[in-house]
Amino acid sequence: HGVDGTATVADVLSNVRANQGATAMVVDANGAVKSSGTIVRDDMIMVTSADGKVVVHYAFGTLTSTTDFASDDISLYPNPSTNSVELSSPNTPISEICLYDLSGKLLLSKNYNSKNNINLNTSNLRPGIYLLKINNKKSIKLIKN
Repeated sequence: HGVDGTATVADVLSNVRANQGATAMVVDANGAVKSSGTIVRDDMIMVTSADGKVVVHYAFGTLTSTTDFASDDISLYPNPSTNSVELSSPNTPISEICLYDLSGKLLLSKNYNSKNNINLNTSNLRPGIYLLKINNKKSIKLIKN
């Protein structure tokens, strides 16, 4: 889905949780802070660490859209995981999965022959939060312990 011009700055910031002491704000493509209005594709979330030494920008798009995380027909368990997760999609066969880290780097891309259940090995992943994108549509947060 991505950002479609209907999400507001307030909507986005109400769904962002920065670590203790860190700050998160929406900025435009030039880095100017946006405190209101709608989100457009070139806007970003800027997160600054408590000490001010680390600044990370997250671009909006399909992976970071707040609406893409509502995936009622797809389940992922156990989540958090240790060695593997089971991905189940009884209503929509899975033809492709992509795994991304939070910086948007593609870590894994696999094609499947329209399966409804997939076991994904996570033992080689470092502990952290990942985004699993299914059929180039749904995104699910995967937590690796």
